[in-house]
Amino acid sequence: MRQLKTCPALVPPPPVPPVPRAPAAAGDPSPDPPRSRAWSKTSATRLSLPSFLYDVLLDLRRMVWPTRNQVCAQTFVTVGLLGFFTGYILTLDYMIHALLHFIGL
Repeated sequence: MRQLKTCPALVPPPPVPPVPRAPAAAGDPSPDPPRSRAWSKTSATRLSLPSFLYDVLLDLRRMVWPTRNQVCAQTFVTVGLLGFFTGYILTLDYMIHALLHFIGL
């Protein structure tokens, strides 16, 4: 596998170990609910823009792109189906219009 050249700004940050929580006191009926990870300082580094862009770049390089022949074949199928359904809806519209005209509406 080819080694990727990395920009220092796109290197993901090292993982941060979780901080252990203190046990709840005996008289405390319920411990504090856990805060959202989106607002903690540790997740702010994980959700940073350079880290996101680095992941996007890796995903784009792993993606399997279709060949030119596949794209052309799928385009012809799409245009053909578009023409078929356009004709089908136009025929239905004409028939409904003729029926309503025959009834006198």
